[in-house]
Order: sequence, then C-alpha cells, then structure tokens
Amino acid sequence: MKLGIDLGGSKIRLAVVHDGIIESKVIDYPGNPTSSKDIKDRLFDAVKSLEKEHFELISVSMAGGLQEGFRNIVKDALKHYSQNIFIFPDIKVVHFSFFEEGDGVVVISGTGSSIYGKKGKAELFYGGLGFAISDVGSGFDIGRNYLSKGLSQMQLGNHKKEAKNIIKYFSQSNVNAIIETIYEGNVVKNIADFSVFVLKNDPLNGIVRSSSSKLAKETLKVIENLDFETVNVGLAGGVFENSKVFSEVFLGVLSKRVKVNVVKRKTSNEIASILMAEKGIKNV
Repeated sequence: MKLGIDLGGSKIRLAVVHDGIIESKVIDYPGNPTSSKDIKDRLFDAVKSLEKEHFELISVSMAGGLQEGFRNIVKDALKHYSQNIFIFPDIKVVHFSFFEEGDGVVVISGTGSSIYGKKGKAELFYGGLGFAISDVGSGFDIGRNYLSKGLSQMQLGNHKKEAKNIIKYFSQSNVNAIIETIYEGNVVKNIADFSVFVLKNDPLNGIVRSSSSKLAKETLKVIENLDFETVNVGLAGGVFENSKVFSEVFLGVLSKRVKVNVVKRKTSNEIASILMAEKGIKNV
C-alpha cells in the first residue's frame, strides 16, 4: 500500500494506491507550510483520517519542498506511518504530471506561483519564493492588488466596480471590518480565495491582465535561459483553471516570443509523486 500526498496552498490531497485501486481524499486545510505553523499536526491528522496503519512508501508533492526546514517538518509528521518517505518540490511533480521525464516548462498559478523548466540534463527552478517576496501572477497577487485598489476607493468614498465587488464578496461596507476578516486565520489563503471571486465576477479587469502578463514575462526568462525555440508548456493551478482570460493573456505574451505547444496533464500530483518515487527519481 502506497500513499501520495499533494500538500498545496489551501488543500491536502491524498491518494492511497493498493492493488491497482486508488482511494482519494481531499482535506481543506491551510496546508502550505510557508503559511501554517501547525502543519505537522494537520498533516498527521490528515493521514490518520485514512485509517491505515502503515504504508510501503509515502511520497509528498510539497509547496516549500526545496527548503530543508519544511521537509523535516513533513518527515517528522509522517515517520509513524512509513520508513520510506520521499519529498519532492510541487513544481517538479507538476512537471512530471505533464511530461513525465520529458522536456518542457510548467507554470503554477494557484495560491502562489512558480515555474520549472527542463531541457535535457538542464533544469531551472524560478519563482516560488513565497508571498512576501515573489508569487507574481498568483491568486494572492491578484487578490491583494484588487483589494488594495478597491479598499482605497472605499476610503475615499469613491465606490467604483472594485469597491462594489469587495462589498458584495464580504457582505460588508465597513473597511475596518473587512480588514479584520481578511486577517483572521490564514491571511494568504483568505486573499487567494477572494481572487477566485474576482476571476469569475470581473474577469476582464486590468489587474487580472497585468498579473498574467507579468507571470508570462517571468516564464519567458526560464524559456530563454534553457534556450527553447519551440516549447511545450503545462499550465496548472486554480488561476489558470478559473480564468480563460488569464490563460489567453499569458499564452499571448509567450507566443510573441516563442512557438508554444500547450500540453494537457496526464495524472494528478498525488499519483505523480508516487510514480517518481517508484522510478527512483532523486528526491530533495
């Protein structure tokens, strides 16, 4: 029996594989270890909820998987369930889920954002440094900029569409009360969750377009660094999934500089991480 875990920005996805049968479960936790101090307890409880005592191996796709401190927290949380624990950066797992061991570039735009490209033996991780430093073109980025604009309008008594949408989402017109709600619990998740509302209710807003364009320009740096003339690209994360406009702007910017082939994902992160462990791909 094997367990694959996708430890994302707002959810923990688990897949138990036994005799070719996959049992999946999604738990809505603020799971990202860059924003949750109690990740160890949350992860332990998530696995405990599966009611399985032991696994042949556990493989984790993890936001923050390049940082030793976060990896150690995860290993400590899981050591009760298996002696064989593999931890991979989520962006590398996403790449495998699209291309297996082939060449290409993947871009994640969810709660946060990151880019990973592989060409032959060359590879490049880019972005993914967390909301305080980067995360351009992410749900957090869109939500933060939209809130900044709309709340400023409200303070000035100038209720344009951004302010009106904020009032609609929070069912509240008091700026201080809205701020209090945003800062309750996981502020990064709260802001990223708001971006889903923006993408559905104000999809053509310049903030959405600008965020997409900036992420595309960052992606071009990876493409050019790896010297791609034609590039296979995989798009992952809730922002791409929830916004046709965001995807179109992103691909439009890329296509002006390089020939792009958009590739569909072959499997989930949970299963991809297990396959990577089975193939003996070096984990971090």
